[in-house]
Amino acid sequence: MHSRVGRVLKDDKGGPRSHSRRWTSFSKATLDCEIPGDSPFQFTEIQSTTRRIRKNGKDMVYAVFATNRNSLAASAICAYSFDDIRKAFNGPFMGKYSPKSEWIKVSDYEVPNPRPGSTLVKESRQISEAAVNFIMMYPFMYDHVQPIYQQPIFVFSQDKNNARLSRIVVDEDITGVDGSTHDVIFMGTDDGRVLKVIYNEDDAAEKVNAVVLEDLEVLGNAKRVVNMYRYREEGKPAKIVVIGDEQIKALPVHRCNLVKSCRDCVKLQDPYCAWDTMGKDHCFNVDSGSYENKHSCYVQDVRSGKSSLCPQLISHLGDEDGSNGTMLSGISGDSLQANGLQRYPTVPFRRFSRFIYGETSVKDKAHSRGHITATTDKKIRKVEER
Repeated sequence: MHSRVGRVLKDDKGGPRSHSRRWTSFSKATLDCEIPGDSPFQFTEIQSTTRRIRKNGKDMVYAVFATNRNSLAASAICAYSFDDIRKAFNGPFMGKYSPKSEWIKVSDYEVPNPRPGSTLVKESRQISEAAVNFIMMYPFMYDHVQPIYQQPIFVFSQDKNNARLSRIVVDEDITGVDGSTHDVIFMGTDDGRVLKVIYNEDDAAEKVNAVVLEDLEVLGNAKRVVNMYRYREEGKPAKIVVIGDEQIKALPVHRCNLVKSCRDCVKLQDPYCAWDTMGKDHCFNVDSGSYENKHSCYVQDVRSGKSSLCPQLISHLGDEDGSNGTMLSGISGDSLQANGLQRYPTVPFRRFSRFIYGETSVKDKAHSRGHITATTDKKIRKVEER
C-alpha cells in the first residue's frame, strides 16, 4: 500500500466528447515517510493531514502515518513542503507497459504538449484524445515526495496500549520568550488519547528533536479520536476540540498553572508556559504580549528545558536525573492520574486547589506523587472542557 497526494486543475471540466466525465489533469505522487537506514522502516498508511501552514516563509503540511494493522503498531508525523510536492508533479511520469512489467519512468518524448496538468491548458474540453489517454494510462508521478528533514519529526511506537495516531491538528507560530516560534502539534490516537508535541531543529536545520509535552486520556474506554479542530474565540485562549463517535470535548492548549516552581515550569519545554518573575511566582501563559515584555518578565527555555535564572530550589518533578523532558498526563472519568509515561520524569502535582475535567473535580489536598482520585458527575454533556 502507498499513500499519495493527488492534484487536479480547478478549471478541469472534463475532456472532449466521450471523456467529458473524466478529469484530464488528475495525477498522483507518493508520499514517503520512513525511518532511514540500511533497512528503512516505512509508515505506509496516511491517517490525517493538517491544513496548509506557513512556516519560515514557505507553505507546508503535516501528515499522520501508521503501519499496517497486521504489523507492529507504530505511527509517525512527517512534514512536507509544497515546493517539494510541486517538484514531484512537474517531474517525470511513471507507468508500466504490461500488467506484469515493472514500473518505469515515462520518457519525455511520450508526454503530450501541452503537458497534462499544466496551467497552459486553458480549456480542458479542447485537448486532444491522445492527451486524455495519456493521463488515464500514466496517472502516477515517478519521483516520490520526500519529507522535510528526510525523516519523521516524531515517531510513536511501543505504546502500552499498542495505539496508533489517528488525527492531527496544529497550533502554529506560538512565540516563545526569546522570540522564536514553534508549531505545537496535537495528535489523537485510536484509543482516545491526545498527545501534545513540539520539535526543535538542530543548528543546521537538518534534524529535529521532538518532545512530548502531554499525553492525556480524553475519550476513555479506548474510543478512537475521529476528528480534531483548533478553535479560538476572539479574545479567548485557543482550544482543541476532540471528536469521538459518541463524545465531543474541548481541551485548553496549555495547563501552565498546574506547575508550581520555576524549574519545573521551564522543564516543561512548553512554548505557552514561562515562569513569571514579576512578583507573582507562578507558571504563566505567555502566548501574548510584546517580545520586550516577555524577555524581561518571564523565564523559559523551550529547547533545553533548563535555565540558570531559576532559583536553586528543590523541584517537585521527581528524580534529579537530568532528563530533558517533562510530560503532564491525566486520566479522565472516575480517576485522575499524575504519572509520567515512557522515559519522562513524574509530573508535578504538589498542591493545587481545583483540577476540572467535565464535572470531575479534585479538592484541595497536597500530593507529591502517585494517583489522585476524584468523583465524577455522570451527567452527559455535548461539550465538556478540561
